[in-house]
Amino acid sequence: MAGPSSPTPSTGGSGAIDVKPSDLWSVSGRVAAQQDFLVRGATKLLEELREYPDAGGAGSEAQQFARAYKNIGDRWLEVWGKSVLSVGGVAVGFTETANAYTQADAAANPKPGKIAEQRPRPAVIDTAPKFGGVPDIKWGDNDGGDNIERRVMEGIPEIVRDVLQPLCKNVFRVGRVADVFPFPHQHHLNSLCHSWMNVSISASLGADQLTQAVGTITNHQQADWEAAMRTFCSALWGGTAWGQQRHGYQWAQTANSGPGTPRLPTGSEPVLAVLKDTADNVATILREYAEAAVDLNRDVEDELHRAMLQAAKEVIEDLAKPKNPKDLLGNVTTMIGKGAGLILSFDIKTVLNIDTAKLNRIVGTYTGILTALTTRMDTLKGPLDEAYLSAPKFEAGVARAHGFGMRALEEFKSSQVWLKVDSSGNYDLNLAANEYMGDGHTLDKHVGKTDEQLAQRLRDQQSNGPTQAWLKLPLDRGHLETGILGFQRK
Repeated sequence: MAGPSSPTPSTGGSGAIDVKPSDLWSVSGRVAAQQDFLVRGATKLLEELREYPDAGGAGSEAQQFARAYKNIGDRWLEVWGKSVLSVGGVAVGFTETANAYTQADAAANPKPGKIAEQRPRPAVIDTAPKFGGVPDIKWGDNDGGDNIERRVMEGIPEIVRDVLQPLCKNVFRVGRVADVFPFPHQHHLNSLCHSWMNVSISASLGADQLTQAVGTITNHQQADWEAAMRTFCSALWGGTAWGQQRHGYQWAQTANSGPGTPRLPTGSEPVLAVLKDTADNVATILREYAEAAVDLNRDVEDELHRAMLQAAKEVIEDLAKPKNPKDLLGNVTTMIGKGAGLILSFDIKTVLNIDTAKLNRIVGTYTGILTALTTRMDTLKGPLDEAYLSAPKFEAGVARAHGFGMRALEEFKSSQVWLKVDSSGNYDLNLAANEYMGDGHTLDKHVGKTDEQLAQRLRDQQSNGPTQAWLKLPLDRGHLETGILGFQRK
């Protein structure tokens, strides 16, 4: 099967390419496929997470971690769902651009029996997919994700567990172990870790494929064309001309290296970077949670084994003590009863030999780690909120593709006129050409922007941010029509 077509080299000079409408249709299909790939990536993540809904352990610290994990996971899904919209918009925009180009060409060069070739709009989504939320990993909600022992514990009514806990804690001398039992399921936590690692890889693969697709309609040896391509890809993932450094991420499409130096494309794809980094961080935190669970299980088990070994030695010593000969016959005839007594004695001695203070220290180490992991999980929310605000709308993707696609078809030549006056004195403004040649900014700063994104722009551009009067304007500021295409064939 043949691969996707690539633009043919132009006869206009070394390294030049000749972008045709067929090339835009091809790129449109590839971009649409990547939107589907990204949606399926999140769907697969949720399917894998649902296999281990009760991976967390008992205790207040574990409950707090579970809440933080769910909050971050749900927000991550919201950002992912919103981010794929502009990808679909780009696919649609390239197809519409190619269709408009062929129509203009057919009108300018009519031939008997020949009509302009048109392609249908690619199958993409233009509203955010409803992924739902990540499964709750807290223990105690009896949702079928546990083994038999943990399910039995979950099945005990809470009021009964409240009675048993102080009994285990004080009478059986296990101390704070009773507060965190059942322990976290380390193997399930490790599986969750790998699922988040895999979706991070999916994010990178999808973004790389998108960049490669747009690269096929770019002359990388032409500086302004290459810069426009890098800016286009940055904008696709939330980069803006006015972006700043926030939460450790570069949100600007271009930046300079110092006063008086030119602004060059940063190559930053901030929304994608936040999604990938967050998934990696969640995976790391879950792995450390699993490691803490391993340590907890091992250390508590070691202490119980030590207490049992000590109890066994004491029982043996008791048996070795000299006995009254007169009691020998009675001891032989009551051996069965003595056996039961030995078992009871062993159990009692085991409990008495448990080092409760040591168990409390073990649990304290575990809960301290879990509290720190919860704090780290909470810090992931700031970048996610900024990414959610910055993710472009579907319409913004369409407009961007109109602009870049048209200029690619015209090989980024500087001779194109972006503003004309017709015979009636009406102005004909070609926004796509204006964006790249007339220092325009309509596509970048207005088209497809939400009110919140316009306020974000003012926040970054003005020291005091948007005024209250501006925020109360009833204008539909974020929904300008994308009347961009204005092809003329000579």
